[in-house]
Amino acid sequence: MKRLTGHEPFKELLALIKTGEKVYLSASAMSAILNAVASEACEAETIQRLADALEGESVDYEDAKSGIIAQALFELSSPEINGAATLERCAELVAALEVPDSERPPTARG
Repeated sequence: MKRLTGHEPFKELLALIKTGEKVYLSASAMSAILNAVASEACEAETIQRLADALEGESVDYEDAKSGIIAQALFELSSPEINGAATLERCAELVAALEVPDSERPPTARG
């Protein structure tokens, strides 16, 4: 299983995911992806394709943060439903990924 850092080139990520090899997406990797989105380092279509790919069955999420990771990927992969990712929303998701589970208040989103 390959552990993603969030800094892999987009083409490398897609190629890896297409092979069917299991990959592991940690909270820190998801934070790196969200920070790239917030800094507009990725085009909207690229973000959507990446999020779609990372929602696949060959991707395991960090257990303690799986709900937040899944929510972030859903929001990024469905801009027609959720709107384009904003700097503020990316910051909220990154903050939620960084809070220890014991300190995180329950939310309706995840």
